[in-house]
Amino acid sequence: MSCEAYQTHPYVWTEGDERPGLTFRHKDAPGAAGNPIDITGWTVQLRLERPDDTVLVKAAPVTDGPNGLAATGAWVTTDLQAGLGQQAKVELRDTSNELRTTIFFLMDVQRRPT
Repeated sequence: MSCEAYQTHPYVWTEGDERPGLTFRHKDAPGAAGNPIDITGWTVQLRLERPDDTVLVKAAPVTDGPNGLAATGAWVTTDLQAGLGQQAKVELRDTSNELRTTIFFLMDVQRRPT
């Protein structure tokens, strides 16, 4: 299962933010109706294409495998750069390292006020 259309994440970060990180829940269907898929032992990774043409790769360790939860944890202050519509994707790989799901979304990061 994968979502191929980019949707904008509802939260807007500020450059230099350390929190909030991202939490992901893998389900067998979108929305409230979906049931969690057990991702115990899986590898989850965030890839963010930043405005300076670099790609941030951030691990999202599984925090509750049976309930399909993984989280990036805190950001490092240099992770988030100002820019709207930054393409992000989360890759979920099973215990055989086979790509099972890719979640695409856009992240907005506003400039820190001076």
